Amino acid sequence: MEQKLKREQRKLSRRYEQAKKEGRDLRDCMNYQKQRRKVARLRERVAFPARRFFKQAINGIDSPI
Repeated sequence: MEQKLKREQRKLSRRYEQAKKEGRDLRDCMNYQKQRRKVARLRERVAFPARRFFKQAINGIDSPI
């Protein structure tokens, strides 16, 4: 999971640099915004694995462990 987070953060950084180079506002860059949301979800998963496990257990979803 951490490797995927690293990869997605690099993508986010590239999108940021591209927008900065073109002089565009980040609020207008939809690909940047989508990537930012994706990174936020991954950070949540990495930071709170126990919360995710218990949520899956409560909802009756088999965990991948």
